[in-house]
Amino acid sequence: MHSYTKDLTGSGTTTAGCVIGRNEYMFLPKGDSFETTAADGTPRTISWDETLFWNVYYVKGGFLDSDKAFEVLIGTKTFEMRLLQKAVNTITLARVLDAHPDFNVSCPALPSSPNHDMCTKHMLLAVAGWFVYV
Repeated sequence: MHSYTKDLTGSGTTTAGCVIGRNEYMFLPKGDSFETTAADGTPRTISWDETLFWNVYYVKGGFLDSDKAFEVLIGTKTFEMRLLQKAVNTITLARVLDAHPDFNVSCPALPSSPNHDMCTKHMLLAVAGWFVYV
């Protein structure tokens, strides 16, 4: 699940989002079903009205209108800059609060964190204190 409202559009002027998953579990045409295997290995039939978004898709609509889609596309032009600034602000605030004796900060980019080694190994620029995923 991802909120386009907060990150991609950047302005908060539209409400949008997405959920990524297997189509069979999210949307099926009305009246359809499909056969699958449950986690315990038993066969299971999933009906269209058991899918995750059957009420959204059939009652409310599953797609963005042109105005909202346009706002999301326009917001993506400044996405990288805003995400980098958010990362810099986050690590700066974490360092300031971590230096204060009354705060307990859990942030993997801080050298005092038990997850710091994993952070520096798996995240680009983590040594510099930025949260930019590879």
